Amino acid sequence: MVEVVEMDSLDEHAFFPRGNDTNVLVPSGLKELLDNDTFRWVSCDIPRSKNTQILKTTWTYKQKCDRKKARMCARGDLQRKCDIGETYAPVVRPESQRILLALATRLKWQVTALDIRNAYVTARLPKTVYCHPPPGYERPGVCLEVDKALYGLGASGRLFYKHFTRQIRSIGFKPSPADPCVYVHRTNKVILTSHVDDCMIMGEPEYAEAARKAIARLYTVRDNGL
Repeated sequence: MVEVVEMDSLDEHAFFPRGNDTNVLVPSGLKELLDNDTFRWVSCDIPRSKNTQILKTTWTYKQKCDRKKARMCARGDLQRKCDIGETYAPVVRPESQRILLALATRLKWQVTALDIRNAYVTARLPKTVYCHPPPGYERPGVCLEVDKALYGLGASGRLFYKHFTRQIRSIGFKPSPADPCVYVHRTNKVILTSHVDDCMIMGEPEYAEAARKAIARLYTVRDNGL
């Protein structure tokens, strides 16, 4: 079982000791957002002139069995309700996952698990959000103009689900009427399930591998094998 430990600060010495490891960790989390054009640095006068809320941000830290993660998150708990919109995002039902895995075993299909990296920020926000820089990166009079579904925002999960469904449709899959997070390919013997940013591909080896490559062209993925 993979151990995941979540922390509120880098003061958790047991998991994130002071030194090179800590110094590299936080900037890498910020760099990924910059590389994805998630936000721009702008003057705080811009949102203030629009009477727009500027949200606080924070860091979340995770210790996994093979790596450490730092993620910049918006304080979505401070968002005004009128700015959030719909938030519901489905995930694959446990019974659907179990039935499909049993089917894959019976048919000797290939099963591959993928983790989509920085999944939420692949989706665009319908309306620009402004945030203060995260702790350690504050600049006087400067804030972040956020265009992508930053982690922590109330609607980010739903926005990514809708984005993922559109992308998956573009490579030949369609949602099952029985479970919106089970996607069946229109012509090939391959099925895909999604649970937030984790997806599982099940199908005949040739088609499952083709689906894996197609998804890898759409997103940056981590292949977790079988």
